[in-house]
Amino acid sequence: MRLLPIDIVHHEFSHRLRGYDPGEVEEFLAKVGDDYEKVINENARLKEELGAWQKKVQRYEEMEETMRSAMISAQKASEDIRESAQREAELTRREAQLEKERMLNDLSELEARKEHFKIEFRTLLETHIKMLE
Repeated sequence: MRLLPIDIVHHEFSHRLRGYDPGEVEEFLAKVGDDYEKVINENARLKEELGAWQKKVQRYEEMEETMRSAMISAQKASEDIRESAQREAELTRREAQLEKERMLNDLSELEARKEHFKIEFRTLLETHIKMLE
């Protein structure tokens, strides 16, 4: 059974001859009871304070978990964006390569037409010169 401060203050001892001074005993018990009550009150206050700190710690742990999840999501999004950018860059590079090849083919075709036109023009001029002679 738990001893309460009131039990200490109101405890009565049996009287004997040549025993302790009852006034001193009562005064001592009153002091012990007051101190014990302070200890109990301090203990209750500390328990409340501990509960408040535990709630704060729990909130911080929840915030930490939320931040960890957000960070993981951000990393995943960053990786997705990077991969997408790499795919887009590769696609753009391939399209540029195809355009370059098409332009080179067009240029080759134009060069061939130019040479063909020069030959035809030269032939035409030579024919007209022969006709004039």
